[in-house]
Amino acid sequence: MSTNLDKFRVIEKMMEEARPLMVEYLAVLDERQAYMSIYRSEYRKLRNGSKEAIRIVEEHVRSKDDFSALYDDVVYAVREAIERLEEARQTEDETEHLEKVIGALRDVLGDFKRHSGINLKAIEKSKEISDRYNIPLQGLQSFIELQESQSTPLPIESAEELLEELEKADRLYLASFREYREMCESDDEVYILYSDIVDDLLEAGLNAAADKLESVLPESSAERVARPDPQPLLSILTPIKSSGLEYFQSKNAKSESYNYNVNFARELAYTRRALLEQREMKGTNNAFKRINEAYDLLETYMYERFHQLGGTPYNYHGHLNR
Repeated sequence: MSTNLDKFRVIEKMMEEARPLMVEYLAVLDERQAYMSIYRSEYRKLRNGSKEAIRIVEEHVRSKDDFSALYDDVVYAVREAIERLEEARQTEDETEHLEKVIGALRDVLGDFKRHSGINLKAIEKSKEISDRYNIPLQGLQSFIELQESQSTPLPIESAEELLEELEKADRLYLASFREYREMCESDDEVYILYSDIVDDLLEAGLNAAADKLESVLPESSAERVARPDPQPLLSILTPIKSSGLEYFQSKNAKSESYNYNVNFARELAYTRRALLEQREMKGTNNAFKRINEAYDLLETYMYERFHQLGGTPYNYHGHLNR
């Protein structure tokens, strides 16, 4: 049966092995702590840059909505012009000119109907007919002006797909700083995804959105300060209870060995949790400080009460030398 001294010796060896590793672990976290401000700045820039890119694409979608509405107005104006001219033809003696104009308008209306999307050639023909025969077509000039101001002929469906792609990426990677940091540390998935979106925006002609997003792309994971591996410490700092080291027993009513051991076991569990949760400098340093303080109390008490642990007393009476 293990004595309290046997149990303490195991704990003592555990801490002798763990303490140098704790120092090394904290040194890496200290280096990372300086990098955390860069991480946070990078996260904020990407989040804000993505929001700005989304705003630009949304403006494009809205302009395309206006574009489509004006296009429909032009088609309706052509149809309405045909109806007006047909009514006028019934009261005119000379209808040859009207027939010619009506025929031209019917041709262009057919062009509109045969095209599922926006038919710019039909718009051009409508403009020619309007100018040649002095036929006002409501919305035509507004459509032409808006069309000339467009930087890209990107269909609204494609713009909406890009908008959805951006919003999905933000939900996946920018919902919280912690999720963003963990993803960046695991691989280059965040950088690759947003870089691909930049390429898609450029290909679509949405250069302003692409430039904004490209300017805030995160670094690749190869350029980051890697998180220290907690496994070596976890393999040394084994749980007290499952290792058979809990709880110290003593027949001495004034013995505090049990309480110090339980306190150390509690702090050891807290330290393991901090390592498993991969806490940063502040949280890990606090955990290491707590376990070291708990061990120091236990160690001091054990050496002061050596004879109670199954060791050899200092004198034959079994009392401590004072």
